[in-house]
Amino acid sequence: MYNEYDDENEIMEMETAAEDAEYMEGVNDANMSDEPVIEGDVIPQENIPDKQDETKEEKFIRLAEVRVGKALNAIQRLGNLSNKSAYHYTDGQIEQMLEHLKRRLQE
Repeated sequence: MYNEYDDENEIMEMETAAEDAEYMEGVNDANMSDEPVIEGDVIPQENIPDKQDETKEEKFIRLAEVRVGKALNAIQRLGNLSNKSAYHYTDGQIEQMLEHLKRRLQE
């Protein structure tokens, strides 16, 4: 028996898989970039023999590069939600999301 609900679930699963693949591609692309994510000297991992021996600045740069890259990828994934053929949302929902993000950035 044909069930429209099953078709919608299958489409959603396919979209989620596609987004996950796109996300992983973005993560790999971000990790392959030679450009620094933050201002300052980039410290190649091979130049840090042991995390215990790194300075506070080296630790900051190492962690900031990873975390900013992840944040940028997450923002890109949020942008994927703007596909009106795959999702339905209201302007109010978008405003709520943006206000929440703005509040968190100001903290």
